Amino acid sequence: MAEEAGAEAREPRELTPEEKRRRRKKTILLIVLLFLLAALIFALVYYLLTREAPIPRVVAPDERVVPPPRFLFLFDGTPKAPMKKPVGVAVHPKTERAYVADTYNGRVSVFTKRGTYLFSFSDVGKEGKLKKPLYIAFDKHGDVYVTDRRLEGIYIFTPRGDFVRKFIPNNDPKFDWQPTALTFDRKGNLYVTDIQKIHRVLVFDPYGLLKLEFGTTGQALREGEKPGEFAFPNGIVVDKTSKIFVADSNNRRIQVFSPKGKFLYFIPTGGLPRGIDIGYKNRIHVVDVMAHNVLVLSQKGTPLCTFGELGIEIGQFYFPQSLDTMGRWIYVTDYGNSRVEVWAWPIEVAVPIKPPPFKFPWCCLLPLLLLPLWWLLKKRKFPTREEFLAKIVENRKLDLIQRRIRKVYVVESTYERFKDYRQELPAGRGEIKMEDVLRVGKYNVDVAKSFEERFKLDEESAALLAMARGGLFRSRILAEHEPLREAAKELGIEHLNYEEFIEKYEKK
Repeated sequence: MAEEAGAEAREPRELTPEEKRRRRKKTILLIVLLFLLAALIFALVYYLLTREAPIPRVVAPDERVVPPPRFLFLFDGTPKAPMKKPVGVAVHPKTERAYVADTYNGRVSVFTKRGTYLFSFSDVGKEGKLKKPLYIAFDKHGDVYVTDRRLEGIYIFTPRGDFVRKFIPNNDPKFDWQPTALTFDRKGNLYVTDIQKIHRVLVFDPYGLLKLEFGTTGQALREGEKPGEFAFPNGIVVDKTSKIFVADSNNRRIQVFSPKGKFLYFIPTGGLPRGIDIGYKNRIHVVDVMAHNVLVLSQKGTPLCTFGELGIEIGQFYFPQSLDTMGRWIYVTDYGNSRVEVWAWPIEVAVPIKPPPFKFPWCCLLPLLLLPLWWLLKKRKFPTREEFLAKIVENRKLDLIQRRIRKVYVVESTYERFKDYRQELPAGRGEIKMEDVLRVGKYNVDVAKSFEERFKLDEESAALLAMARGGLFRSRILAEHEPLREAAKELGIEHLNYEEFIEKYEKK
């Protein structure tokens, strides 16, 4: 008898119609998912085979169309050392620290490349302190050269700000000049614009001896006249080929000279050009004081773009004076706003190779749009109170919840009370387990406490409200509890009692 019973137990049980229906649904879902996976794999392979391949170092054919730099940040020295009408700025090539001629404070202030204040210096030995520092440059050893308009000289400091000595042209203490802008070339020669009696350019060798002088004073009234004559030259830079670029401010132009000081050509600018530097992609950057912006030109003088405008807000200038470049970054002294603004050239993307024409049947991917929606709908929550479940048990409607809702969320005490309930299905179709329908819902305890105090609710009702407030879709609370209904109504949460639930889900 025992053997017969064991054999009978091992015989496969015939599936109920409900179980067969579930299996069919799972099979269909699996087929749909496999189809979607195959479509995704096909799309990925297509993308990898036909995506655009970038070509390195491709230059756009129209050089005049250049996206302008973008504003990054500004700094003004506050609260430790607020600047007052700064003129010159220079970034040290080794330390990348920004040295700013804080002109109306009579000092040079030093910042990190991101604008954090470090220290200031001003002492110049027996002459006391700097009076009106204007422009800054670094020699090949990294020492700091500062022109001072009031003291009419150039003063040399270590990168830490310790005074080294005064620059004496030709070793002549009585040398008559008023140095303004300055720069160095690769060989260590010093280039200085002088606006004392004759507006000119002076070039000194690394030992301070004058080796070249060119230019004279002259006011140009029309474009293209008086080459080699200057009216307050306020900016100077030397390019990699040793050509000399001078911002001829009051003549509203840039003059370009050979390494020997021979005039080559003009670059008209208009406005009042002052600070000048050659930076990213060998582009000429010129500060225009009267236009309150920075003009960017090609080496041939073709205008590429401008950036900045008149104003006191971020990204605006009020009489900018000078600039210096470091890679893609541009430091500009904003004289009227007593600050330095930092801008950066955008990273440019190379011109891509166009893939061969191919019409991909994108419609086969449309079912993918239904997958997230199906997943979100499946995740819909139905927080449920224990009296509602008691009515479900009393009226044997657990199969309705399983068919139309699938899962309900309860507090842990309710789960423990109902988890062992079983409902037999008619016609021998098996049974439904309550534990397959119930889930203990997660919720924010602090939110539940606030609901408990606000609406004078019991702990379970407050927890259900907290569950219902979470998630992407609005939840529906299933409960037989009038205070909970009133609270849910005030919070805009849908509430169904047993009769409303039956009418909504059974009679459809």
